[in-house]
Amino acid sequence: MISIVQNFICTKPERLDVVRRNTSKLGVTFPDTDFFINYNSDTYFDEIKNDYVKNISNINLYNDLTKDWALVTLALVKEVRTPYIMYICE
Repeated sequence: MISIVQNFICTKPERLDVVRRNTSKLGVTFPDTDFFINYNSDTYFDEIKNDYVKNISNINLYNDLTKDWALVTLALVKEVRTPYIMYICE
């Protein structure tokens, strides 16, 4: 009924820890939800990818480095097939 969309970067180790803690919680809280995630950086991409794949079962994960944040976010939203979207910054 709802999909989650994220388009973000994370370049600081302390923020990476926050993302890691929250990703596991998101997976438990939204187990049947489709996630459309773009990680818009090369920094920590492997760590982010591993964490999301490990914790989110319905993941659509991208590493689109396009500088136009709105264009990338719109592309993610166009993939959503549910009537509602929750946008999470990180």
